[in-house]
Amino acid sequence: MRYLGHLSEAYGYSNQGFHVYLATDLQRGEQSLSDEEADLRVVHLPVEQLRKAILDGRIKDAPTLAALTLLQLAEPNLFK
Repeated sequence: MRYLGHLSEAYGYSNQGFHVYLATDLQRGEQSLSDEEADLRVVHLPVEQLRKAILDGRIKDAPTLAALTLLQLAEPNLFK
């Protein structure tokens, strides 16, 4: 795992933040979700489908888009 940075959830509004990591060489395992996570889905999206999901508005939350920006800055070749 490689640390990419710390981001603020809503800078100027809240002091809540989160750390962003790049994890590689992962293997999918069996999910074990708590009741609060019951609707969580893990989906693999190739870069072109990810771009389309962002442009179509299916992915629109600021923390995800900010984390993707950190990833793109750290690993620009992933997005070519």
